Amino acid sequence: SVSVPFMLLDRRYSSSTSVSTGKDSGTGFSTGLSGSLNDRFSYGFGGGRDSDGGTSSYLNASYSGDRAYLSGALNQSSSGGTSGSVSASGSVLAVSAAKDIMFSRTTGDTVAVVNVKDTPG
Repeated sequence: SVSVPFMLLDRRYSSSTSVSTGKDSGTGFSTGLSGSLNDRFSYGFGGGRDSDGGTSSYLNASYSGDRAYLSGALNQSSSGGTSGSVSASGSVLAVSAAKDIMFSRTTGDTVAVVNVKDTPG
């Protein structure tokens, strides 16, 4: 397996390629490319062929927003058909005294809500 990071048009990418052999001496390979458009949006795609001659391909993307982390994937294989997934993660904090709901993409952090008199926001 070989992974090669590179820059193109001021953007970072990573290409990966691997070759494998099966028990019946068949040769398989896979290749892929991943990158990002900015600090928030990243993607990847690729495909390959297994040692039995079956093919597969994939496409995925993720977005890290201020209020949630979103991701999706689409996979296709000659033996298993097409599948996909979508996910969202983040935190919701309800503040009853302020009658407000706050959203955040981070999870597992400790949060303190402070009311400072005569301070806007």
